[in-house]
Amino acid sequence: MVQIGTVVLPGSDAAVIRLPESKKGVAMSSDCNSRFCYLNPREGAMHAVAESARNVAASGAKPVALTNCLNYGNPEKPEVMYQMVEGIEGLAEAAEKLGTPVVSGNVSLYNETEGKPIYPTPTIVMTGVIDDVEKRIDSSFKKTGSCIIAVGTIPTSIGASHYLDIIHNKVAGKVPSVDLGFHKKLFAFMADVADNKLLLSAHDIAEGGIAVALFEMGRANNIGCDVNLPSIARADALLFGEAPLMLIEVGRENYQTVLDICENMGLTYTDIGKTTEEPLITIHTGSISIVKTDIARLNAGYETALPELVRSL
Repeated sequence: MVQIGTVVLPGSDAAVIRLPESKKGVAMSSDCNSRFCYLNPREGAMHAVAESARNVAASGAKPVALTNCLNYGNPEKPEVMYQMVEGIEGLAEAAEKLGTPVVSGNVSLYNETEGKPIYPTPTIVMTGVIDDVEKRIDSSFKKTGSCIIAVGTIPTSIGASHYLDIIHNKVAGKVPSVDLGFHKKLFAFMADVADNKLLLSAHDIAEGGIAVALFEMGRANNIGCDVNLPSIARADALLFGEAPLMLIEVGRENYQTVLDICENMGLTYTDIGKTTEEPLITIHTGSISIVKTDIARLNAGYETALPELVRSL
């Protein structure tokens, strides 16, 4: 933030920094879902690479390389060494298949409290390049009446989710599988639509699922949405499932062009709704209304939760 050319500030999927005396920019995102890594160390590490790359791609940049910080407990314990080996194997597989080499990294071990290790946390910092920072994308809804498209497969399970942990106090279930072939197509798609300025905003699905992502997209400009999710699973899975997915906002003038590109690249997509002038998040599944809430109300909780927690200590 000091004497640098930051053009996408904190709060979006990735930061974007303009290179001096150039139109080019560097995008960066740091990610790791330690809950995924605890339940499935290999798949969780692959998710960390894929999520960090998705966040970079959501800015319009092409993911090119990563660094890492491998945080684990005491490796002298067999279960921790197992987590490390599986995590490193998963990281290597994802990096190789996505074409994002590991250029550096570090390790932090023996992270324990009273003999209990931390969740395995192979944190990834992905970097990407965008040729013209004027073509960058951020994660905030821009207009009312635009279309919201989910690129990827709508989640149908709450397994390993933040929702299951926070609401039901369970860290359990199957970690969503990582389709690296889908991610390569997604990254090519995002680079194409960004280069042609076809999107208004984009945001990847991570902790909290579609419901939280819609709030995060609407809060900055106080733009609501009216969404109808397919009736393919329980309401909580549709709202809070955490399978890899990208939400994109498209103006009506570019709607068919974007869908054609999705189809040409073999990407699954679902038109889930539109942005609205009224600052409400409204979500249906079929004819059933499952969410209707004011963005200001949600934002109040978002802005005050941490200060209230600190005051309570």
